[in-house]
Amino acid sequence: MAKLYFQDKNAEICEPKESILDMMRFEGYDELEVYEAKKDIGSDFFFCRDVWEVGEKGECGKQCKSYQPRNGKNGICKHNAPVYEHGEKITLTLKQ
Repeated sequence: MAKLYFQDKNAEICEPKESILDMMRFEGYDELEVYEAKKDIGSDFFFCRDVWEVGEKGECGKQCKSYQPRNGKNGICKHNAPVYEHGEKITLTLKQ
């Protein structure tokens, strides 16, 4: 899986490096300070890729209209993703 980055300290959504580099090209930036995304291990929360919202573990399941088990039968939903926190600040440059 590709590394993810937050565009700034207040960003709530992390993105792959290539998405940030595309934004930098579009905006005309040569470099940008970003924060590495660290998986928040042990969190009581998850990110739902279907509705693009954070929820508490236990809220995801058969009661949701978008629930689709990864194995096709039962268990964790294919839309369930981990949450991330801001890690180390680094500088991305277009010359990388």
